[in-house]
Amino acid sequence: MGNFQRLLCAGVVAGVLSAAGCAARGSTTRGPSDYGELTARSAPPAPIDPYFETKPGQVWVHGRWARIDDQWKWQEGYWEPTRPGQVYINGQWDYREGKYTWTHGSWTAERPGYTYIPGYWKFHGSAFVWVRGRWERDRPGEIWVHGRWEGEGDQREWQEGHWAPRSGAAPEAAPAAEAAKNDTKKKR
Repeated sequence: MGNFQRLLCAGVVAGVLSAAGCAARGSTTRGPSDYGELTARSAPPAPIDPYFETKPGQVWVHGRWARIDDQWKWQEGYWEPTRPGQVYINGQWDYREGKYTWTHGSWTAERPGYTYIPGYWKFHGSAFVWVRGRWERDRPGEIWVHGRWEGEGDQREWQEGHWAPRSGAAPEAAPAAEAAKNDTKKKR
């Protein structure tokens, strides 16, 4: 195959991948069920199943409500492999300027000297609310212990994550860089 044919073939493949929405490297994650309008006048309903647990090497991208044809429709969550040196920040609905606006989840670089504390759904009052993820400055001699759901079925309760001494850390604890990866798994 000549150089012109190789170049032409590479151009066709690149065009097909681009048209399909594929990218070798991008910061925003779009899963198999990530579609719908990006703004809405009414608030999304409570999540269908907000529970998760850690799974090494994977990030659970939380399911979400999408506004499609003037109706709220649930989109299941999905797995993403972890990316070295990056953390995943889940998408969320925000209320701004009289409407709800969806911000897609995205990958971002780890920050030296900081640990990313992943966002999660928490039952508050009579409804689930999204608690945003945040960056916290690393603490010398301590590691971040992930928050987790305890219990079964409808009787689950969120146990807040916390900093723990590095020497006496619980088994769920991980070094700051590992804790930043937001490895989550949906419980079934």
